Amino acid sequence: MNKLQELMVASLLTGSVTCAFAQTLSIPVGRQAPGLQGIETPERGMTQAAVESRFGDPLLKANPVGDPPISNWEYADYYVYFESDRVLHTVLKHKQ
Repeated sequence: MNKLQELMVASLLTGSVTCAFAQTLSIPVGRQAPGLQGIETPERGMTQAAVESRFGDPLLKANPVGDPPISNWEYADYYVYFESDRVLHTVLKHKQ
């Protein structure tokens, strides 16, 4: 019997079993970023050039990842996610 088999048998005999539990936290959209619900944000389909022209320079531009390339820009109150050159989603930052 090799070491791996010995460890497996010992583990089974001692009854060491690991269980994992998860909990889902659901927060209604209207409560996710109180105070920011009425702010203007980039709309789906806008180009990166249009977003930068209308909303200014982002705080941070993340490099594209994957195929199709997905990137994001960080602004003070939200993140803008792009597929190639077009806005996919804008996500408000949670403020406490």
